[in-house]
Amino acid sequence: MPDKPAAEEAGSSSGTGVTARANPAIPLANPVQPGKATHVDLKDPFYMSPKSSAWTNDPTQLDLDIWFDPQKPNIGNQYGIRNLRPVIKEPEFEDYLLMDANGRFYTWNPNNGVLFRVKQHPLEPKDAAVLMMNGFGDQDVEQMFNMAHVKGRG
Repeated sequence: MPDKPAAEEAGSSSGTGVTARANPAIPLANPVQPGKATHVDLKDPFYMSPKSSAWTNDPTQLDLDIWFDPQKPNIGNQYGIRNLRPVIKEPEFEDYLLMDANGRFYTWNPNNGVLFRVKQHPLEPKDAAVLMMNGFGDQDVEQMFNMAHVKGRG
């Protein structure tokens, strides 16, 4: 049987300048603390300064206690996604880039309540942040549905 093409084995680029790499276990950027709302710390001052970017990774601006507190109803629980945490947020329009326990990324806006999963996987958190800031196209994401709100479904 022929070997896989190198591009398939190493990952491929979708014309975005970011290449997906074969990496089955992406470590979380900072550990999840049981019972405490946390975020994915990019450890980059660029995302902490409103002067350098419209997007922020500052935990004080990520609404951790409102949307991501594991002790309260939260966005991850509503969709059945473990450890859904914010990576970056655009404060004016409240667009979020989120990451789950498996290293998958999502976009979400509390104003319309729609959650999209980013198709490209795996990605490093900083690469996903760059893609989010540049804007995902319809072909890059797929809408997630919250079946908990549909009566008679389980």
